[in-house]
This record gives sequence, structure tokens and C-alpha cells, in this order.
Amino acid sequence: MFVHLPDSVFKEHLAPSCSPTGLVMISGGSVTAAVVEAEIAKIASVQTSWKWEAVPHGDDAFLVAFPSMEVLRRVSAFEFKVKSHNVMIAISEWKSKNDVKPAYNPLKPVWVHVTGVPPPLRHFLGLWAVGSVIGATQDVDLICLRRRGIVRIQVAVLNLNIFKKEDNAGSA
Repeated sequence: MFVHLPDSVFKEHLAPSCSPTGLVMISGGSVTAAVVEAEIAKIASVQTSWKWEAVPHGDDAFLVAFPSMEVLRRVSAFEFKVKSHNVMIAISEWKSKNDVKPAYNPLKPVWVHVTGVPPPLRHFLGLWAVGSVIGATQDVDLICLRRRGIVRIQVAVLNLNIFKKEDNAGSA
């Protein structure tokens, strides 16, 4: 199933801006999230009242939101030793799968002739609903219906190959 939204409803500037995220890798042992938060707060030495939160991310790894990309880049240039726990902390920039913009697949408009539409559906809204079964209805040709009796609907679809004509043997 797909959803067709008009371009005018997509407002990219309304997307929430998120803080840059760092991947904190622990080597030489393991520590708790509270220890990671305290150490990152010391390392980053941010003047604002930033709330550090380390979220476990697999074995010996945490995700931490940083107040700015500048702070993340500054601390990711080094590896730090935590003497009290005898571990090493390495920080790198992390991008989630959600940060990657989804592929935009434009729908392709195509006019289709539909046969077998019962008379009670041979009006504008009925034919619009019939088109919605095929794809995103764009237009209904009522002039063609009245003059020739042919149901002609413009729909937008992802793949035009669904309209390939096949013979009874199944070959195109």
C-alpha cells in the first residue's frame, strides 16, 4: 500500500531539529551509563546546563546527544582514559538510519481504460473511487464517458509495468 500526499503538504522546515549524536565506545572493561555521563560532562566542559544522557547501544557502547556539532567534533578527536575504572573512551559521530532522507519515488501519471464498471459507479465520485483501487486518482474523463461510453481515469502509480499486457500463457 502507498499513500500519495500532495507536494504542498510537505513542509521540511517543520521537521524537528535534533542534537548531534555521538557514539561512545568503551574498551578495556565496562562502565555504567552514569559513569559515561559524568566522564563526557568533564571531557566536553560545556558552559551551559546541558543534560547528558548516555543510552546503551549494544555491548560497551552508548549513544550520547551533544549540545552542538562543534563540541562533538572537539571531543571525537581524542581517546580518553578513565583511570578510576581502567577503561578507554572513544567518541565518534553517529548517524541513525532515520537521519538518512528517504528515497523519493515520484508517482507516474497514466490514463487507464477500465472495463466492467457497473452503472451505479459511473459518476465522478464513483469513478474516482475506482481509480483509487489502481493508484492515486488524478482525474476522471467524464466527457469520454458521456460521448463514447468509455471509462477513462488518470491515476498515478509507482510502477508502470503493472499495466503490461499478458496473453493467456503468461508471457508479455
